[in-house]
Amino acid sequence: MDDAPNILLNPAVQPDSFSFNNLMMAFNGNSSGPLGRKLPSLSFALEFLLHDRQFDPFWFKLTNLIIHIVNLVLVFVLTRFLLMSARPGIVEKGTNLLLLTLVITAFWALHPLQLTGVLYVVQRMVSMAALFVFAGLIFYLVGRRMLTHDRKSGWWVIASGYIVAMGLGGLCKESALLFPALVVALEISLLDWTQLPASSATKLKWLLIISITIPAIIVVAYLLSHPEFLLLSYAERDFTVGQRLLTQARVGWFYISLYAIPQTARMGLFHDDFITSTGLLQPFTTLPALVAIFLIIAWAIWQRKKAPLLIFFVGWFIAAHAMESTIFGLEMIYEHRNYVAIYAMSLVFGVLLCRLIKNSNNAGAMKVLFPVILGVLALTTYSRAQTWADQTVFAHFQLRNHPESARSHNSAALVSDRRQENFVNTYNHLRMSALYSGSVVPLIGMYKRANLLIKSPDGKEAQTVASERIEPENTDLSWNTPLPAEMESLIKLKSEISAEIDRRIDKTRLNAQLYNCLRQNGDCLNTSNTDCFIQPEQLQHWVLLTMKSTTENNKYMSRLRLIAAKLYAYHGNIDLALEELEKATMSDPESQGLFLIQKAGLYKALGLNSEAIEYLNQVKNDPDTKTIEKKSATRMLSTLEPSIPETSM
Repeated sequence: MDDAPNILLNPAVQPDSFSFNNLMMAFNGNSSGPLGRKLPSLSFALEFLLHDRQFDPFWFKLTNLIIHIVNLVLVFVLTRFLLMSARPGIVEKGTNLLLLTLVITAFWALHPLQLTGVLYVVQRMVSMAALFVFAGLIFYLVGRRMLTHDRKSGWWVIASGYIVAMGLGGLCKESALLFPALVVALEISLLDWTQLPASSATKLKWLLIISITIPAIIVVAYLLSHPEFLLLSYAERDFTVGQRLLTQARVGWFYISLYAIPQTARMGLFHDDFITSTGLLQPFTTLPALVAIFLIIAWAIWQRKKAPLLIFFVGWFIAAHAMESTIFGLEMIYEHRNYVAIYAMSLVFGVLLCRLIKNSNNAGAMKVLFPVILGVLALTTYSRAQTWADQTVFAHFQLRNHPESARSHNSAALVSDRRQENFVNTYNHLRMSALYSGSVVPLIGMYKRANLLIKSPDGKEAQTVASERIEPENTDLSWNTPLPAEMESLIKLKSEISAEIDRRIDKTRLNAQLYNCLRQNGDCLNTSNTDCFIQPEQLQHWVLLTMKSTTENNKYMSRLRLIAAKLYAYHGNIDLALEELEKATMSDPESQGLFLIQKAGLYKALGLNSEAIEYLNQVKNDPDTKTIEKKSATRMLSTLEPSIPETSM
């Protein structure tokens, strides 16, 4: 999961002290997205320091919960201002606005769909971005309300809203840049224009037009002039732009159904079992999903005066998903992408339910609906949260709800692998993960476990699982065969797994999962007194094969060359190692400091300290070098030049 690369394995958010340079290193320590997730990254580092340089999940999740509670307050204030500024007919006369505001806020905050935005620690990026977006919307509504009283200072308040939402929110996650689209969704549906003076209304219309069209023109122009930006986002995906757009039509309705029917069995952290649309009728629900989207948009536009709530729902939901559910090559589904989007459903559902109760012949009985619905949401969210309290329980429920999810099986394998007696169970989860995906990673895990049994036929693992292993009925073994008992069959199985890995590498695109797997196994070879259960020659073969099947524009290619360089050095091929490091530097100049440090490490291992010192000084003296790289260079220099003290950067 993303917690590992962004937090646990990210040295930038693990500073050794409260210093300006350390905090700036953390501020710039996340490379996700074009802007980086700077404020969340800084918050991770601050928590790390505040809790004795430890990553305690309790405190990290508590902070996320506090952010969600702050967002709850902001949503309450936003809804209060929104209902007060709404056009006539949105809320019926005599409606208790305070109660309605509380209900809408509770529908948003307590829904189980919000869980991953809170308990999935790294998605603090989402909730922090939402915090500034909600705050920006409040500024906007306050400024707009000032304009209705012809107070010109309202424009400054409105401008502050844009700065808070897009400036600070954008430093948390790029989705905050959709703020102008969310404002437009409010203006064309719910807000009352008749209260604005004519001059202010005209200026506001121009503000909305400019805030939407200029950014749109800039984005389109950039993508047309830099097509590689979009292409790079698909370099590690197994689907095309067209397939993603077709699939997102179904994903949108899936999100809506999760809100309308909050059945936890359909929810989960992993949704890789969701079928990708490869055509209008593959699967057959693709075309109906697309048609339904166009019909509801057309109906909303046609009935815009009679059905403002429908316009708001459609406009807000599309605006909130305009970045993560369109052309960019992101993962298909994540529940936390609805953190802001479901506000539309919460408001519409709350207003309609209030109308139903008010117009009911039995209003007293109907009022029971509010606490019942909120109680069901709260209990459902609580029960779902309990499954996140323990990793074993989490893996069990994730697998129960998504039995054909490769990632769910992989997660179960990671949990199962902690106990020696679960050897076969772990292997079978990896086998199912490989079966339900085209991934190479679970196959490498299977290869290592088969190799372990071959190398240690009398070891504890073999003894523990001997009674569970079964001999296949036929001798025609394939990579997907359960672990056999006979040594000859094990050797043949390992060979079949290796051949399947070769076949998949030739077809699979290099992604973060495969890169990290190859890197971790490469690092293992350099760890003394550790049996990695994978031959260096075999790992090198897979790395070189991956390089051969990967295009140079893949963002992990330069890092893969670094692994290849280490393996060449491991086998004593220094010239080839240096050649790969040089290619890596040429293909990724921004990471030059990292590659120079690796060169220095290579020369240090060869006893060529003067060359190593030269490269390390180059890293230290380069003003463009990242702070964390300078610290690494300083640390290595201290082992080569004892007279050079390590400084706090």
